[in-house]
Amino acid sequence: MGTFLRFVLAWLTRAVLFAAFFAYVFMGIIASFVSPSFYTEALLEERVYDRVYDEVLVDPALQGTQEELLGGIQVPAEEAAEVARRVLPPGYLQAETERAIAALMGYLKKDTETLELYVDLEVPLTNAARELTVYVEEQIDAVEVAPVDPEDLGEFTQEVLLDVRAGRLPRRVPSFQQVPVEERLKAYDIALEKLRGHPQVPMEVLRSLEDPATDQAIREALAKEGTGGEEDLRDALKLASGSLVTPLVDDSLDQLHRELATPQGTLCIDLPDDADLSQCTRYDLMRAIALPAGEESELLAELDEARGSIATVDRLWPWLPLLVMALAAVAAIIISRGRPSALRGLGFSAAFTGLLTLILGQVASRVGIPALDSRIRNALDYPDFPQSVLNIALDLTFNLASDLISTMTVASIALLVIGVVVFGCSFLFGRSPRETTTANQDRPVDPDEDGTAPDRASPTSESAH
Repeated sequence: MGTFLRFVLAWLTRAVLFAAFFAYVFMGIIASFVSPSFYTEALLEERVYDRVYDEVLVDPALQGTQEELLGGIQVPAEEAAEVARRVLPPGYLQAETERAIAALMGYLKKDTETLELYVDLEVPLTNAARELTVYVEEQIDAVEVAPVDPEDLGEFTQEVLLDVRAGRLPRRVPSFQQVPVEERLKAYDIALEKLRGHPQVPMEVLRSLEDPATDQAIREALAKEGTGGEEDLRDALKLASGSLVTPLVDDSLDQLHRELATPQGTLCIDLPDDADLSQCTRYDLMRAIALPAGEESELLAELDEARGSIATVDRLWPWLPLLVMALAAVAAIIISRGRPSALRGLGFSAAFTGLLTLILGQVASRVGIPALDSRIRNALDYPDFPQSVLNIALDLTFNLASDLISTMTVASIALLVIGVVVFGCSFLFGRSPRETTTANQDRPVDPDEDGTAPDRASPTSESAH
């Protein structure tokens, strides 16, 4: 093999080796971005599903969202997370989030041809009315019992019923101790009469309270002789709470239904007022991005153009770049055989590059990212943006950045190992005996190299012959 050709091939293999290294890093980043586990593992590591309840739902900036989820019931902040878990179970939230992530990644990798990006809220919407009514009944058992003058019993009872109707749990309920049954029933009738003309009490609430079965159960509870009489109103109030609270919860949930879409993609905000909203359970994530008119279709068109390249990268990574790196190293060993210095230089440069990028990646992961995280948190000032959501977003961003650095770490270790192997081979693969003999035969001999001149026939000897 000619010297010039060997030189060109040596540098070509070196270029291929380093190109494969950077291709591995680039393809690894793309493959990470379209891998569902890249996001799901970060969500678990940052405890996002727990923090939604413990931080986001108790954030004062998101009080309206909390009230919608809790059906308008005024739940104390310290209890809001637990009640929200009953309405929207963490396992269900995680399953829906992971399903949406898998749907988006599957579309980008061309596993599916349609993009259905939504969160199905059917389970929490079904749970809300039942769990919130149970919560109200549980809280009624813990309400303080206060003595009251029999003459004020009717007005006191009305205030309690209005509090429950407004989603507020009463701080006190009237005691029926030493109050005759007739007086209790009379007080309840007075309260009902006043509720009929109250502007905050809709007719469906009154119809529910006046339902024969409900009315009889409440009156039986009022007439029951309890120990000291304290529990009588609590039992009656728990029976009435369903009639009082359910319309409030239904109104709040109807407003939430209006913000959703049906499985067929119909926006429920466009449905008639008397339409059945039970099918409105899907929260459209593409609509939630709130892109201006026309930009959503442009975004989908751009994603569709990129899907082919993304799918190719996902199929070829990580085996193709690693295979090219290994083949380039083998080619370098073969081409540079007999030239240990060239092989040694290639091995040293590959090992040095791999070690340098490995060190830089570790420094960025352990020092750079935490420092950048601290600087960004101190510099950001968005008083109108929920701080809890901002904290979670930053935690996820830097977690994902650390995972991307780990992709470069694998490539750096691979390049470092290849460099060490090539460097070691430079001491094992020198010139073969045949190449050494041929090279010595082709090399011109210097007459003075060994201090002696070649034998030449003298004129005397020639004449003698």
